[in-house]
Amino acid sequence: SGAASAAAMMMRSSISPIIDSKQEQLGPVLLEGTFGKRGWLAPTFRRRYMMLHLPSPSGSRNVPHISYYLPETFKYRDTIELYEGTVTLLKHYKDGRTFQIKWLQSGKSLVLRAATPKTARIWIKTLSLLTNAEIQSA
Repeated sequence: SGAASAAAMMMRSSISPIIDSKQEQLGPVLLEGTFGKRGWLAPTFRRRYMMLHLPSPSGSRNVPHISYYLPETFKYRDTIELYEGTVTLLKHYKDGRTFQIKWLQSGKSLVLRAATPKTARIWIKTLSLLTNAEIQSA
């Protein structure tokens, strides 16, 4: 929606100075937005601002990756490299917006909850292309 786009632009402009200083290291941003994140260490959903990056031509990241930040302060939290894996819409949540990225080699997974089903579909399709994975359904 227009309001969601305007909010995303305001958020992006407010963190631009923070992000731009890391941009050369992290690579160009393909997608970004606020998600609920549930990882292998924290089993509850926590709000995080996510940025999906293409590989950096001049930095140390030579694979696509996600960097994430605290949404209120935009404090950098971590970067997750996207190696070969699966991207799955988790149907048992029954919301059409919760999906999982699972890495084949390590078996670790990351569960993200998008603001809308449309946002989830865009991220699932893009992540599937970047991880050479098939879109799955669980």
